Amino acid sequence: MHREALKLLDDKIELSLTYQMIGDAYLRQNNYDEALNNYKKAEEEGYDDILRRAECLLKSGIIFEKKLQYKEALNNYEQSLKLYALEKQPDQVLVHAYIGKLQLKLGNKEAGKPHLEQAVQMYDSLYLD
Repeated sequence: MHREALKLLDDKIELSLTYQMIGDAYLRQNNYDEALNNYKKAEEEGYDDILRRAECLLKSGIIFEKKLQYKEALNNYEQSLKLYALEKQPDQVLVHAYIGKLQLKLGNKEAGKPHLEQAVQMYDSLYLD
């Protein structure tokens, strides 16, 4: 029973990675809808893999921003940031930068500024200290 559960978990992880890689290929081809579909499947299959989910949400946010769907982009960025924060991952720097940039693009200077400041501060502490 234990081995079967581990095999199932391994299969879900591999399937999630496969969907993410397919999404990446579609993203490189600027086929945004197919990329989004595959990132969503990667999130669903790899639900227990917090970092994979965070990465897929970040990439989905980037796509939504390219498609000028800013509300969806911001939502994906914020979800990604929460997941990266759970794991204390340095990728939070990038997500803060994306959120700050998008907020500035939307004219929300007060909402964007703290994210950009946080990105700079985190970058400095990670790479310059």
